[in-house]
Amino acid sequence: MKNILLARHLVLAAVASTAFAAACKDNPAVPELNFIPAEILADGLDKQSAQLLMTGLLDRDRGSIDQRYMVFSTTMSRDIYRLDSAEPRYVTEVLVAAPDPGGFVGGSAFTNFFNVIRTANTLLGGLPTTKRAALAPQFQLTDAQIAGAAGVAQTIKAQAYWRAIEMRDTLGIPIDLDKPFGEELSPFVCKKNVLSYIAALLDSAQTNLNAAGATFYFPLPAGFTAAQAVIDFNTPAKFLTYNRGLKAKVELYRGLAGDASAYARATTALAASYVSPTLSLKAGPVYTYSNAANETVNPTFDNNIFANPKARAAIQAGDTRVAKFATGSSSRYGFTGNPRLEETRTAVAGNQTKPRRILSNEELLLIRAQVKIEQNDLTGAAADINTVRTQYGLTAIAVPATKTAAIDAVLYEKRYSLFFEGAQRLVDLRAYGRFNATYLTPESANGSTDPFVSMLPIPKSELDQRGGNAAKTCS
Repeated sequence: MKNILLARHLVLAAVASTAFAAACKDNPAVPELNFIPAEILADGLDKQSAQLLMTGLLDRDRGSIDQRYMVFSTTMSRDIYRLDSAEPRYVTEVLVAAPDPGGFVGGSAFTNFFNVIRTANTLLGGLPTTKRAALAPQFQLTDAQIAGAAGVAQTIKAQAYWRAIEMRDTLGIPIDLDKPFGEELSPFVCKKNVLSYIAALLDSAQTNLNAAGATFYFPLPAGFTAAQAVIDFNTPAKFLTYNRGLKAKVELYRGLAGDASAYARATTALAASYVSPTLSLKAGPVYTYSNAANETVNPTFDNNIFANPKARAAIQAGDTRVAKFATGSSSRYGFTGNPRLEETRTAVAGNQTKPRRILSNEELLLIRAQVKIEQNDLTGAAADINTVRTQYGLTAIAVPATKTAAIDAVLYEKRYSLFFEGAQRLVDLRAYGRFNATYLTPESANGSTDPFVSMLPIPKSELDQRGGNAAKTCS
């Protein structure tokens, strides 16, 4: 199959309005998702088709966080092993040898994010056409409604770029993707420029959300409502707090990559987010799942996922986050996983529909601590760290004596607070220069040498379309 960068200008949309109605009740899944050629939409969108495209975008966003993204990122960060009797490559192409760009691991966690971006671009390109005079008034969108849809689409698009660069890091990714079929491929761009682009895209979304009025004309999935997310994100003003949380996250890593001015921007964004020491740590949007017919279950409902025993051994005595680890072990391919993760066990039926956090208050508190450390506010950083620790039955830490000690403290909290939630630890190990044998015990299996794979390669399918050249530009 051709890579998304050369695919036709196609978009994902729901097949029927009944499917959309069901999706709004539980999550953005729909019974069947079809590709609709752009030429069918050549006359432009109307209110209903724009709403259907939003459903497709949100479904693709949730689907991009699949098992391979979760497993490969957390295996690289030394937190888990997936030990499948029928598939050794979950460990052998990550911890034994570098992944093959054309293989099972090397070609993964790439196209899914660009599918999200392509779908967002199609929606964003079509939104202005919903005001055309040929449409009856009831099928048109107002300027505020267009701004609201654009703000959500831009935020989701920025998040997809972030996840793509999480997995490819310094290899870079292409960003200029809104091109018709047949045009020259966009160049790969260096990480610094990608992060700058993501930050600017989130700011554009902020501008649109501020112009969106009091309500969206479309519903967001259940994972953005108070019933699932503790607080409601289903209005432009409240969704903007999520956008600002993402912005703070991106600015933190721009700072750690060398842009000292980014920490002030991160602080401003955090102040406009939902981060709070008095709010539940769980607060924040989630992906929801269902085992109903034609629905999507949690992609890590999987009995083959085990903790890396070194991760289990490093948790502090009395830390109630130990509940994330269950019992049982498995030895395959020279690795022993011990124990299973509680949230992935198939013996617990509820794990099949367990929501997955996207960006929690807990993560934002620890991001704020990281920002404060870089601003030499170790007292403030300790306060945010202790907000998290005390909710897990741990004693408060004293104000760290050094910046290094503070970094050690916050990375411990992030590891176990966000265990198996995504690529956060992988990103942190790289950002702080800790992805090496000085900080990590080398993995070994059957006499192998740990290759210290910190990112996945550019997939061979992508390289082939570029004549083997994925040289990145940077300015």
